[in-house]
Amino acid sequence: MVKAMLHNGGRLSGLLKTQAILNDVEAQRIRDRWRTLHSGAENAGEIGVIGSGVEYQAMNMTPRDMVFGDLDARS
Repeated sequence: MVKAMLHNGGRLSGLLKTQAILNDVEAQRIRDRWRTLHSGAENAGEIGVIGSGVEYQAMNMTPRDMVFGDLDARS
């Protein structure tokens, strides 16, 4: 799990919320574009840009939320 989290720039998943009504094709296009630009260690620190009426919501904890330093010190 730690490897996956680090590979994804410190987050495992998130949600882009919009007020727009999206069909499946448009939702998949947005998902693929966001994943291409913002997932993986090579994209860590990249800046996301979203339009009016769109909100990013984190779905998982960060290493800080997990008290990762304390867990790492135990092993």
